[in-house]
Amino acid sequence: MVVVGFASALVIYLFAQAAPYDPLLDDPLGRKKYAHEMRVMGGSLNLLMADLQDWFEAQWQDKELARSVALLTIATVLSFRFMASLPRGDRGPKSKPPGEPGAPKA
Repeated sequence: MVVVGFASALVIYLFAQAAPYDPLLDDPLGRKKYAHEMRVMGGSLNLLMADLQDWFEAQWQDKELARSVALLTIATVLSFRFMASLPRGDRGPKSKPPGEPGAPKA
């Protein structure tokens, strides 16, 4: 799983190209008037959420996508290893083989 995740991230990183700049699609959050209007309409939290959404969208484009895939791979592997390291008793009841005292009768 680690090899596949990092190989995918490497392929994405090598083939990712930056999007061409388009002045018509300029970032409105960078303008003071737009930021002021957002603050008036929804308060400072509205502006903060817009910035957070813009940052989150940027994580899934270009070379940032490769970094996101690599970090998700690491998080997935670490969570699997953590779950595998738990003792059997923490995962749920252990069934006893038939014939042993306390085993459910068929």
